[in-house]
Amino acid sequence: MLSAQQVEEIHRASLKILSETGVKVDNSRAVEIFSDAGATIEKHKEKVVVKIPAKLVEDCIKKTPGKVTYQGRLEKCDYTPAGVNVSFTTFGECNYIIDLHNHKVRPSIKKDCRESALICDAIDSIKVVERPLNPSDCPPATQTLHNAESIFTNTAKHAFIGAGNVHSLNKMNEIAKICLGGKEINNRKIFTATVCPVSPLGLGKDCCDIIIEAALLDIGLLIFSMPLAGATAPVTLAGALVLQNAEILSGLVLAQLTKQGTPCTYGSAATIMDLTHVDVSLGALEMALLSAAAARLAQYYELPSLICGGISDSKVPDAQAGYEFSYSALLCAQAGGSIISGLGVLEKGITFDYAKLMMDVEMSNFLTRVIEGMKISPENLALEIIDEVGQEGEYLTHTHTFDHMREQSTVNIFNRLKRPDWQEEGEKYLFEKAYKEAENLISNHRPDLLSKSQLEDISELISQYELELGINRDEELK
Repeated sequence: MLSAQQVEEIHRASLKILSETGVKVDNSRAVEIFSDAGATIEKHKEKVVVKIPAKLVEDCIKKTPGKVTYQGRLEKCDYTPAGVNVSFTTFGECNYIIDLHNHKVRPSIKKDCRESALICDAIDSIKVVERPLNPSDCPPATQTLHNAESIFTNTAKHAFIGAGNVHSLNKMNEIAKICLGGKEINNRKIFTATVCPVSPLGLGKDCCDIIIEAALLDIGLLIFSMPLAGATAPVTLAGALVLQNAEILSGLVLAQLTKQGTPCTYGSAATIMDLTHVDVSLGALEMALLSAAAARLAQYYELPSLICGGISDSKVPDAQAGYEFSYSALLCAQAGGSIISGLGVLEKGITFDYAKLMMDVEMSNFLTRVIEGMKISPENLALEIIDEVGQEGEYLTHTHTFDHMREQSTVNIFNRLKRPDWQEEGEKYLFEKAYKEAENLISNHRPDLLSKSQLEDISELISQYELELGINRDEELK
């Protein structure tokens, strides 16, 4: 995607932005941390601009761990990106869902959050879970906690989730401790806190608070920049990329200055403002290009990445959704993204759909196989077998075929049948099979459950926090 020289050019340009243009920081504690480390602080009437020296940025990059293990509640669910090891996951957080039964669009609720986490737990190729949905039937001030409860109690896999503010982050951490048995000796970190710089070149108050607190709590950070080329970033892709890179590095620097060694994941959701329709597009080819370039930059910094790929602008799980997923996800996978976020998402990241999720999962399994490439070895070249079979034999019943047959790709909901066999099965279309498969997983999958007392403790923690905030849940949701 980018040559070594181009990567260096982007890096130098990012350092120039950080040292000369600077970043707006809306947090006095963060400003003090930057200042103590040698950054220049410029105070204007309505803003504080922090200019970070190039050497400080590069020192902080070196102090950031290159290898990160995303720990699950259970050790068997740990995921460590390495080499061509890539995982696909959902995209968070959608406010609407296509109902699994009547296929009509409606606001997502907490039940959907639970079921989407459950289905992610059931799918082996999903190694980590990014919160798929927003629980609109919960009070806005505590939606992130209800989301965390839904995810942590329905999957043992690592979760990426935004806290919203530092108070919710601390409560989320308490929920995680309950899930782990509440023992101080159990130091597993089952979630990564997502923070988003404000484009262009801004670190907001809550963003800084969460970065600082997460670092002090030894919680990893996903620094997830979302500039829009042509709106909140230059319209040129190179300009949008360098601005995004500067934003991500500014958050990384704050994390390392707070606590050296804080795990940071390089996150990209950069795309375009489609100036023809004056609206954001997440299915645009430019998003795939920007995500792939971000993966390349993450590799340059020796950081794991979570990049957006496979999201569609289509409103239904149709051919457009399939095409947009395929070219985008393939490009991101080939670029070396550690985690590719976009499974199950339609309508510019607004709507979640189970049919698209299941179709995307099947396609992502193929893409994972593609980037593994072809094995060339004496066993795979099979010269002795070819010589043995000669010109008139067959390979179907040969032991070599039996030894390697499971290396072939297989389909679950995609269709490889002849037309008469397809007709005999009821002429079911792909999206129909996909919805049915999702229903089966939700009905039949049983995750590694928490104890009754743990579930009660989590529910009580959230209820108590809502009382502290003065939230009347019934009144709040009217």
